[in-house]
Amino acid sequence: MASVWLIIGLIIFIVFIVMAISSKKQAIVVKLVFVVFLLLMLTLGYVYVQTNPDLNSAGGVINFSKVYFVWLGNAFSNALDASGYISKQEWNLENKSGTKTKNS
Repeated sequence: MASVWLIIGLIIFIVFIVMAISSKKQAIVVKLVFVVFLLLMLTLGYVYVQTNPDLNSAGGVINFSKVYFVWLGNAFSNALDASGYISKQEWNLENKSGTKTKNS
């Protein structure tokens, strides 16, 4: 399991070095691509370590792809649920505990 994370870290490091050497005119796009690549590698690595798939056959790759996209869909669904919950909360400044503050 540690070797998988070492390989993922090495790939991320190599891509970072290549992107750092690239043209400065495209700095914003390069940073965006790097962040997307970093998130993709970390999530793929996480799902790979959790499921330990057999990627030696086409069927194994397809099954891993299905598991990854289901995991990704669940992650987005959970993020939407959390942000919806947060947006429905009362965000006013009044003290509801019943105790008086210095300002009131």
